[in-house]
Amino acid sequence: MESEIRMINLNRNIYKNKYKFFVLFLLILVFAFFNTISLAATDISTCTITITGTYTYDSTPQKPTYTIKDPATGNNLTELVDYSVQYEDNVNAGNDAKIIFSGRRNYTGTVTKSFTVNKRNLNVTPISNQSKVVGTPDKELKFTFNNQVDIEYPEFTGSLSREAGEEVGDYNITQGTLLMSDHGLFKTSNYNLVLTNNIKFAIIEGDSLTLEFTVPQNAVLKMPIPSRGINNYVIAWGDGTATYVTTEDFPVHQYLSAGTYTVRISGKVAIFGNMNNAEVDQTGAYKDYYTFCNYLTKIVSFGNIQAERIGFSNCRNLEGSLPESSGFDHLTSVENMFYRCEKLSGSIPVGFFKDLTEIRSAKNAFFGCTLLAGSLEPTLFQGCDRIRSFDGTFYGLINITGNIPADLFKDSVRVESFNSTFYGMTKLSGAIPSNLFQNNKSVQSFSQTFGNCVLLSSVPEKIFEENDLATNYYRTFYNCRGFTEIPVAILTNNRVHDISNDISIKDDYNGTFEGCSGVTHLETDLYMIGYNMFSNCSLIEDILLIHPARIGTNAFKNCNSLKTIMVGKEKLYEIGNNAFLYGGTSPIRKITYINSDNEVLRNYDWEGSNRTLDITPPKGTVEIVLPEPPYTNTRNVTLHIDVEDEVSDKSNIKIAIINDVMYTKETTGTISNYKAAIAEYEERIANPETTPEEIASLQATIESLNEKIRDIEIGKMPKDMLNWEPFVENKEWQLTVEDGVKIVYVYFMDEMGNISNFIQEF
Repeated sequence: MESEIRMINLNRNIYKNKYKFFVLFLLILVFAFFNTISLAATDISTCTITITGTYTYDSTPQKPTYTIKDPATGNNLTELVDYSVQYEDNVNAGNDAKIIFSGRRNYTGTVTKSFTVNKRNLNVTPISNQSKVVGTPDKELKFTFNNQVDIEYPEFTGSLSREAGEEVGDYNITQGTLLMSDHGLFKTSNYNLVLTNNIKFAIIEGDSLTLEFTVPQNAVLKMPIPSRGINNYVIAWGDGTATYVTTEDFPVHQYLSAGTYTVRISGKVAIFGNMNNAEVDQTGAYKDYYTFCNYLTKIVSFGNIQAERIGFSNCRNLEGSLPESSGFDHLTSVENMFYRCEKLSGSIPVGFFKDLTEIRSAKNAFFGCTLLAGSLEPTLFQGCDRIRSFDGTFYGLINITGNIPADLFKDSVRVESFNSTFYGMTKLSGAIPSNLFQNNKSVQSFSQTFGNCVLLSSVPEKIFEENDLATNYYRTFYNCRGFTEIPVAILTNNRVHDISNDISIKDDYNGTFEGCSGVTHLETDLYMIGYNMFSNCSLIEDILLIHPARIGTNAFKNCNSLKTIMVGKEKLYEIGNNAFLYGGTSPIRKITYINSDNEVLRNYDWEGSNRTLDITPPKGTVEIVLPEPPYTNTRNVTLHIDVEDEVSDKSNIKIAIINDVMYTKETTGTISNYKAAIAEYEERIANPETTPEEIASLQATIESLNEKIRDIEIGKMPKDMLNWEPFVENKEWQLTVEDGVKIVYVYFMDEMGNISNFIQEF
């Protein structure tokens, strides 16, 4: 029974544990299964591993995108199921970054793959619109940068650069010597420096003195810049090279190739050019630092080199027009600025020297610039109140036309000399302005001021009214052939008034009006008639010298039309040699003069001057030839007239005849008019407001009128009241109606203007 019971308990235990055995069995089966699989696992290195994409440094670990495919099954493996992964050196650029794959479960082994962490581009961008004025030194080029990792900031060494060249234009900016350097978290190994392209650096026109030179091969150009303490300039030679100069004397450059080069000078230059009397070699080319004159062909721009003197004298190959003025603020002189620049053309720019208050001299500024045209511009010297000399300023500008502006010298209150200022300006025309020199009260000399200005039409009487200090009028109006008259008192306020016995006259009137061949009548109140003062005034017929003291040598030489000299009652002390020398071929060389009391004039060597003195009036006779005597009371008669003259032929004699009634009427009316004028003048003299100068003039006029009245009373009819006709031997005449003695007044005038009257009673 007990054994049965044990058996039953055994069976019960077996029954109770049957599920446990079943589970255990299943586990054994599973273990056996997996052991079977493990024995068949694949090495992961046989799988295809593909890494895609690119990876750039950003300061964080880089984990590439990849796929792992089992070529046996064609399936992609799954991380943490089929493999695990690890990374090495996958943060910084430039290292050999790695991915390590390790197989799991049915994959065994490991495999390592490399990938690249690329350097990050650090973008360097030059700042736009950077530039310099041509000829100045380059400044350090500025730039910005970006695309670095936050909180990483580089440092730089070196600098950006640009394409070579010194001409005006755009130049590419290049990296030059610019490099990155480590700085804190920033490591250069993680970055590429990348320069933004196509950003230009500009060389622009500025305040450069810009000139064009045309040179042959291997020409040496020496610039006319003497060494001065303030010099600090740059010369861009136009061939891509530049010279930076502070102390060099007359910098030199050689051009290997022939051509035209634009040279720009920038900075500070105390003196440029300002040369005269250049020395030339056997070929006519200028020597030494004058060589720049040989090659200079154009002024492009004056710029502003802060110079005290700028000159282009003797640059005879300089062509084209002058550019507008600029940068002249520091000039102290424009003397010889364009002296003999014979190929300059165009007009002088408006206000070219305006407001240059430091200029002391404008001497020869445009001397000999024969191609300059246009007209003189009134603001040319406006505000230039320190100029002391305008000598030769416009000498020889034969193509300048139009009038002289009245205000041309208005502001030049310190000027002392106008020698040859307008000499040879043969196309200037019109009247000389009366106020041209009104403000120039310090002037001492007007020598040749308007010489050879052949088209000027007239000169005003008061042109020199304010120039009390002027004593030199040498050839002031030489060859001004357009003048038809010369004002009587043009030099009255400027001559020396005190004439003593030693004739101390210091004024220089030599040749003042020489060659003024359009003048036919001359009346002057000058004491001194200077050497050649009116020589070659070939059309002057009569002269009135109101109160001369001296007539200089050659004073009226070659005045070949001269017939009459009227001399005032004041003393004439001296007549110089050849004062009236006749130099023509015309037979008219006989001279008469009024005021026969003047011994100096009467005793002048007329024969030596190839002239005949004629002061004797003709001698005439008149008689009735029809009807024959005895005379009847008829009114119609035929007069026979005869005349003799020491010099003139009868063919050159003129006659004027009037009856007694007409004579009485004319003379009575004339005397009445003269006396009325005298009464008016005497009334004005009595007026207390009349000035002493006006009184003296009125008294002189009264004396002249009284003398004319006395002449009329003795039968001398004024010449301008008679009707002159050619001499005839027989003339039909009609006597007056009344009975009694008939009077016929007959006047004879020779070719020199000497008049005699013949009174015939019938």
